[in-house]
Amino acid sequence: MQKKKRPQAGKLASNLQRHASELAAAEARRIPWQLLWEARNQYLEWQEFYHWLWVPELPIPYPAFENWRRDADCYVDLAD
Repeated sequence: MQKKKRPQAGKLASNLQRHASELAAAEARRIPWQLLWEARNQYLEWQEFYHWLWVPELPIPYPAFENWRRDADCYVDLAD
């Protein structure tokens, strides 16, 4: 009886990654570019607001917001 050769793990991972990329590209082509453009713009606006929000010198008049910001600093290290 002949022993079946098992594919190498690296080749399996490569094939899976290629298949996932092809599938994602096929799905992305079905989305109208105008919708993608709008999503991009919304993302950039949110990022701009997010970075403005974390300016250290920003005066915060609301203690509850300051607590939220302090708690969030536990999860985000902006020093890097």
